[in-house]
Parts: sequence; structure tokens; C-alpha cells
Amino acid sequence: MVVTVSRQETMNIRNTLTIAAAATALIFPATASAHVDISPSEAPAGKPTAFAFTVGHDCEGAATTGLDVQVPAGVSGYSAKSIPGWKAVTRGGLMKWRGGPHPDGVELALPFRATVYGKMGDQLPFKVIQLCEGGAETAWIQIGGGKGEGDEPAPVLALTSTKVAPPPPVSPAGEGQSVVTEPSEAASAGSDDDAGGVGIGPIVGLVLIVASITAFVVIRRGKSSSS
Repeated sequence: MVVTVSRQETMNIRNTLTIAAAATALIFPATASAHVDISPSEAPAGKPTAFAFTVGHDCEGAATTGLDVQVPAGVSGYSAKSIPGWKAVTRGGLMKWRGGPHPDGVELALPFRATVYGKMGDQLPFKVIQLCEGGAETAWIQIGGGKGEGDEPAPVLALTSTKVAPPPPVSPAGEGQSVVTEPSEAASAGSDDDAGGVGIGPIVGLVLIVASITAFVVIRRGKSSSS
């Protein structure tokens, strides 16, 4: 049996579905993540990449006023970025943001750039302290299960390729290093004179004295013979 539906009935069905979808959105609104996450959660090793920490909850209803992030080993060239209403500071293995207050339940993205090193499949946990309005804090520092699983897991970054970190640069001469130089020719000659015990100057003087005495003796003998 074939059922024929009129155009008016089709429009009524579409309107009913649209109203139902709108009602569902009001009853079950989209919510921000309950964790602090890192986006993207994967990155190639050895390539400078733009990231962001995304914050939704969990100040238990209070607004977020700051984020402190401990940078793990294997991360280089990191730099926290400021955004309107938020000031970023990078110092001594930490990235910090201060600003807001940002309402709880509304997603906030705090950007940074970094280069990661290690083996493909390595997972680097970033321990995060979320500062809340009123002085409370939430510590996203739990690590486990390979993904930072737990009630308050640390955001984890996974490496999609392998690259070893380059060696640290060599300090230039003068910064805590001794500099060894070759002695000059003049210095070497002086050292040789000192090693021999007698320089050429005294020898020349002695020869001149002997020559003067010899000349004097010859002249005296000549006068004596003339007499």
C-alpha cells in the first residue's frame, strides 16, 4: 500500500522536528569540557607548533582568573601568548596567564607556541594549576593510564614522530672557560735564553773588551819598538 503525504503535511513534520531540536538544545545545552585540555593533543617532534590550553570548568561555579603551567622535559622554545583580557608570562620552566574573571562553563583558550622532542608515541604531561575567583585553586596534575586519567588529569601531548633535541650551544670564550694561547716568537726566544743561562748580550760585551785590550797591547809594543 502506498501512503501519499501532502505538501502541507510534509511542512508540518519539518516544523515539528525543528521545534523539537530547539527544545532539546534548551534542555540539554552544549557544555564546555570539565577538564583543562591541550589543543591540538598531538604534534610532530622538532617542529614549532601553535597550541592552546582550553579551560571550561572546574572552579565549582566560580570564574577562572589564572592558569599556571609547568613545562615538562622534552619541550623547547616555549612561549605563552597574551590575548585580550589576559596577560601571559614565560619564566623558569613555567607559563602563566592572569586575567578575567572568565565565567565558569564557558570555554577559554590560552595560546602558546613550543617545539617538542622525543620518540613517536611519547606523551608529555603538562601539570596545570587553575586559579579561581575567591582564592580557590584546582590542580590538574594527576598522571596515569597513559592519558592522564583521573579526577583531575594533567593535559597530555602525544608525539606523532621522532626527533632528538639538539645539544645545548657551547658557551663563547670568556664565559667560565680558560683560553690557552701559543707563546709568541719573542717570548719563545726569551725562554730559550733563560733556559741556556747565558744570553747573547754578555758574550758580545766580552768580545769587545778582549779586542780593546789586544789593541792596547799592540799599540804599547809598537811605541816601545820605536823608542
